[in-house]
Amino acid sequence: MKFIEYLKESIFFIVAIIIQSTIIDLIKIKDIKPDLVLLLLIHYGVKKPQYYTTILGFFSGFIQDLIGGSFLGLFALAKTVSGFFINYFQRIGKFKEVHSYILVLILTCILHDIVFYFIYTFDTGLDFLDMILRYSIPKSIYTSGVGII
Repeated sequence: MKFIEYLKESIFFIVAIIIQSTIIDLIKIKDIKPDLVLLLLIHYGVKKPQYYTTILGFFSGFIQDLIGGSFLGLFALAKTVSGFFINYFQRIGKFKEVHSYILVLILTCILHDIVFYFIYTFDTGLDFLDMILRYSIPKSIYTSGVGII
């Protein structure tokens, strides 16, 4: 039973990663795309234990890095931290109401992008705050909107 469940989850993540790296460009708005892999991670973060969601975040991020990430390990780190964060709130019971779920969805997206852009902009001359304001917040709102639907 567990093997089939793991296999099903793996297939969902692989499909989400493939869609994220190919088809998702069709619905981008001014270079802002929703993060389907993060949405799937949040979905499992509500139901699974913390160690499982953290490991799932690492492997899904690592596969994203292998497919097209610019810095190897950057998506893995951001998704791992996100997986831990999601499950932390699930453990203390913050997912019982819909508005709490939406808030955690937005905060997790912002946390993911803060981790991602902090390392991405480090020593590149890019402005971290500008990346957060220009990309992270709109992407978080867009991803959360897709997640709510």
